[in-house]
Amino acid sequence: MKALDKIIIQIEPLSSEDSKAVYDLFNNEKVLKSYPERPIKELGLTKGFIKRITSKGNWTWKICEENKPESFLGICALHHLDRKNYSIEIGGTLHPDYWGMGLMLQAFELIIEIARNDLKVDQIIGKTSTQNKQAIRLVEKLGFTITKTNQTETLLIKTMIGKKIP
Repeated sequence: MKALDKIIIQIEPLSSEDSKAVYDLFNNEKVLKSYPERPIKELGLTKGFIKRITSKGNWTWKICEENKPESFLGICALHHLDRKNYSIEIGGTLHPDYWGMGLMLQAFELIIEIARNDLKVDQIIGKTSTQNKQAIRLVEKLGFTITKTNQTETLLIKTMIGKKIP
C-alpha cells in the first residue's frame, strides 16, 4: 500500500468465525500494554470471549477494509447499555499495524451514529488507561470531555441529544 492511500473501513458484526484474528489481536505484545491482564489466555477460549462481548447489551463489530469483509483490522464496540441513565460505553482495539491511520476514528464515528439513531442514548462513555494518550486524543476529537482522571483510568463522556431508550 502506498503511503498516500487512505484505507476506508466498514464494520461487520463480530462472529466466532473471527476467533483466530481476535485471539491474535488480543495477544499482540503492543496491544497487551493497554490491558492490565491478558484478555484471552488461549485460543480455545476465544469463542467464549466473543460470545461474552456480543451478548445482550453489548454490540461488537470487526473493523475491516471497505468491500473486504474478510479482512480484520480490529474491533469496536458499544457495551454496558444503561437503560436507567440512557448511556452506553464505547471501546475498541485496533491492530498496531493500523495505528495512526484514522481508522478507529472512522469506526467510532460509525458506532456513535448507531448509539444516537438506534439506541437513542443521551451519553456515550469512554474509559481508558490514563497512559493511553492516543485513545484520549481520539475521543476528544469526537467531542468527548474528560470528566474524571486518576493515575490509572480516565473517564470521558460525550453528551448526545436523543430519544429515550424504549
